[in-house]
Amino acid sequence: MTERMSHKQHIAMQRRRVAELARQILAGELDVLDGSSKIVSLRTEIEVDLADDDLMAFVCVDSETDRLPVGAEASNWSDEALARKEPELRRAREWAFQLVRQPSENLIARFGDV
Repeated sequence: MTERMSHKQHIAMQRRRVAELARQILAGELDVLDGSSKIVSLRTEIEVDLADDDLMAFVCVDSETDRLPVGAEASNWSDEALARKEPELRRAREWAFQLVRQPSENLIARFGDV
């Protein structure tokens, strides 16, 4: 028989996922733009205020860069188009990393040991 995960266990698992994504962003293992989008997609599953300051930094990044070819979306773009977007992507990544550095550390501290 398969055990079902309780709601509390699900929330804890999603919080650990958010902390791990934040850790990967800080370590340079995950693109900051892609990682921000992934964190935003989880924010309704971790039972925190949707206007949480730490999460809002990722919402800002996701909102400001949603037109850029990031993550799986980049595979839909031609090499030529990606090359044209590269300077904008580089600037966006630098800006985004500065914006989410402290919020990432905060999320790791808050949810890393959940």
